[in-house]
Amino acid sequence: MIDLRIPRVRARPLAASLALLAVAAGCATPGLMKRWERVEQLPNESEHFVIFLDDEIPNTVGTEVLDALEFARERVGRALNYYSDDKVVCNLYRTEQNLRNISVGLPLGFFVPRRTPLAYVLGGEVHGRLFTTPSGNVSRLWVSTFPHEYCHVMFRQVTGRHYFQYSWLQEGLGEYFRLLYMEEKVLPPDIGSEQGMQVVLAKADRRPKRDSRIYLNDTSRGLWSYSDWEVRDALRHETLRSPTELSPRTFIGYWRKFNTSDANQIYAISASLVEYLVDVHGWKKMRALLDGLRDEADLDRVMTDVYGFDQTGLNERWRAYLHERWPDPWEPNIAQVYLVRGSWEIDGHEAGIRRALADRNLESAQKHRDYLESRRILLSESPLLMPVSHLGRAGNDPRLVDPVSGDGEPPQTFPAFRSKKAPAIEHYEAAMAAYSMGEYEEGVEHLQSALDIEPEQVKYMRLHLARGLWLTGEREEAVRLYREELLEAKDPPVLNEIAWIFEQAGHKGDALRLYRTIAESTEIRGLADHARLRIEVLAREPEERTESVQAAYRH
Repeated sequence: MIDLRIPRVRARPLAASLALLAVAAGCATPGLMKRWERVEQLPNESEHFVIFLDDEIPNTVGTEVLDALEFARERVGRALNYYSDDKVVCNLYRTEQNLRNISVGLPLGFFVPRRTPLAYVLGGEVHGRLFTTPSGNVSRLWVSTFPHEYCHVMFRQVTGRHYFQYSWLQEGLGEYFRLLYMEEKVLPPDIGSEQGMQVVLAKADRRPKRDSRIYLNDTSRGLWSYSDWEVRDALRHETLRSPTELSPRTFIGYWRKFNTSDANQIYAISASLVEYLVDVHGWKKMRALLDGLRDEADLDRVMTDVYGFDQTGLNERWRAYLHERWPDPWEPNIAQVYLVRGSWEIDGHEAGIRRALADRNLESAQKHRDYLESRRILLSESPLLMPVSHLGRAGNDPRLVDPVSGDGEPPQTFPAFRSKKAPAIEHYEAAMAAYSMGEYEEGVEHLQSALDIEPEQVKYMRLHLARGLWLTGEREEAVRLYREELLEAKDPPVLNEIAWIFEQAGHKGDALRLYRTIAESTEIRGLADHARLRIEVLAREPEERTESVQAAYRH
């Protein structure tokens, strides 16, 4: 993955020589990897893959990784008619430092800054090998890394190109199959229709009937994915990158685009571009595109031959596709804010378990645990509780009573990375976990408990509490909180949400004033257009209807 080249220099003082020696040592990575595999680790092997496990990683984790790679081989094979003839090697390192020492190479592993590729991503592909570290997050969210990385192996063998070339296409294919794995292997939250939430069903209604096992199916989950949410957010704020912006031809260009603070959104955009191509044009043309890149390096020429349009044409068609899916991306959907599945949910649900156990609410603890059970790797020896998010730090978890057996034995964690948090924060995280399952009443209770403990946190929790109260029918109190929020809110999307609440509650004058403020002040063109549209609609609305809305709202 990393090409460390020795520069030409005329003079070689001692410092420069030492630097060159360190680089040369780093270039010995393949040998270090092979020695690590041969001497130190136990393999977990299938017909097509071999997994080398670092010390203290359970064998069952290797089995789950094998399953994910076999999943990727089968789905990628069906979609792109590619099956690797070589046995693919995958190394699992217990800690980030172990990974850096071997994959970067000694002694560079100790000195390369932490925000390098190997420290910043969950996994990668280097020297023909896949690598990653669970860093305590032994979940299917983590395992979904492997279908993504397998696509890099596929791309290189099919096209003969480096992994950083045609970056949106490579990373988009990887994300597509990662999301497909998540869709099949991770159960969605149990969303109750009686709550009247606006759950969005989207693309699948328009899609022709095809092999569902290689197409993302929104009807199977009833929710947007986190990637969907990132793309819609970019569409709303007019920050969508075009394919040509995400197609650098060098490693440095790739690194500057795909390893920044906007990385989540850029990977999501890449996945969305690939999703458009396969949804609308099918896998046959995608196969032809990859085959064409072996003989022709110009992506625009190959795309024109296969699809009849280049990257600029793709950009136009893809944006029209997104606008068809989200015709008014600025219309608020409060429930959807919390029904997007992302890694933060893992963090929140574990906090929900701890909080529920502290409150002796075993039913609530079981519910949160069941949700984590749908995400975790199933170990045959004993239950493994999801311990941390990717940003966990060293510390000791509290010893928990097992809500399943009730026998006082704590569930196991691997490893115990989380430090105990303040009760108010735990209540907040438990509220976010409850919201993500559609349990808004429970979430409201947790937020109110957090504010009882630390009232000064109200400015951070007020908007969440207002949303929960609105969704549970306590709309008068919700509107009061929204009015308080309005005194401090400056973010245009929040102002738009408050205006929408006023409109729904029948407060036409307040809504009109706020929409006019947004239309006159925001630099986001789409939001300004949305505000002007709402002004036109409300201006045409008869006063009698507004009074009837207010009467219905009061009752």
